[in-house]
Amino acid sequence: MLILACPGLAGAQGINSWLSSASWFDWSDFRGKADLRFFMARLTAGSLTTDNDVSYDLKDLGFTDDIQMFKELRVAAYLDRLGFRLWLQGDQTFTSSDPDILDLSVTPTSLGLDLDLVRHPYFTFGINYDYHLERLRFQGDFTYGVDNFELVESGRPMTLGIHARAMPLRIKDVPVIAQARFRFPVPFLNRTNEALIYDWELSAGLRPAVWETSLYGHSTFSVGIEGGYRSINFDIGNDVAGVGWSALKATWQGAFIQLSVTY
Repeated sequence: MLILACPGLAGAQGINSWLSSASWFDWSDFRGKADLRFFMARLTAGSLTTDNDVSYDLKDLGFTDDIQMFKELRVAAYLDRLGFRLWLQGDQTFTSSDPDILDLSVTPTSLGLDLDLVRHPYFTFGINYDYHLERLRFQGDFTYGVDNFELVESGRPMTLGIHARAMPLRIKDVPVIAQARFRFPVPFLNRTNEALIYDWELSAGLRPAVWETSLYGHSTFSVGIEGGYRSINFDIGNDVAGVGWSALKATWQGAFIQLSVTY
């Protein structure tokens, strides 16, 4: 994770209240952030239900739970408590061994916002929003019994969530960083083929300083590494009759390694 941070203690970074600020927002405090992640994902469960109320397990359609390596890059710019994120994910496709089934493509590149409600030198907690720029897609050209369907494609998903970051201790002056993030579907949003996404992750790691001048408890330039675990579940419900399918569900999860550079 690459974090750009200006040295010095901004006015919004004081500890005069449980929200951590004397003035709640400081326009002069700006930072940046990027994460390079290697996600070792497994498609652990999934099913496709047709218009005839017949449900097929994705493993019966040729998908396996073999580990696949996905690459992800997150870039963010922060203005005090408010962060603007771009989440770029490489080709994330689970391929079936059935020659009539092409793939399950889960490449949800997204834009997001983070708002830290509580911000202390050693702990932050806030809310987030994500809008996915790409659709989740299940593609094939096949017939099972009386069921015939070619393409399952979701609307562009949106999620809300919460996040937290803590620096519980230092090991020989090297900060230990722990992070958590949870996302869920936007309530009361009913769009055709809306994909309902539940996504959670936990991670921890070390971030040794290379050049440290900040009073906020973070170095202005450092490198580090984190390890964690992530689980993603989505459910696409189709309310348009006559297209061959009515619901698609899938879950993939696994460990990840995240490399860090901080400035």
